[in-house]
Amino acid sequence: MTQPLLQLDKKSFHHGTLESPRIKKLLAFLRERGTTGATPFDMIANCGTTRPTSDISELRANGIAIDCEFERNTDTERKVFRYRLA
Repeated sequence: MTQPLLQLDKKSFHHGTLESPRIKKLLAFLRERGTTGATPFDMIANCGTTRPTSDISELRANGIAIDCEFERNTDTERKVFRYRLA
């Protein structure tokens, strides 16, 4: 008999606060980019983060509304998404 998947509630997600220098830097960068938004590569290059999509999740967990839009596929068929403040 298989066991059910572990269900995690939202309270179990440990995230940084808006006081975190890393999160502050990304939020300021996204504000600066405005409607242009940023790809994960943009975030890595400009904010020095090594985990841009996790940082986006942390911003969302702190109540920051962020839109995500599919932009394109790379030559190697990897999907590229663009994130912007909602």
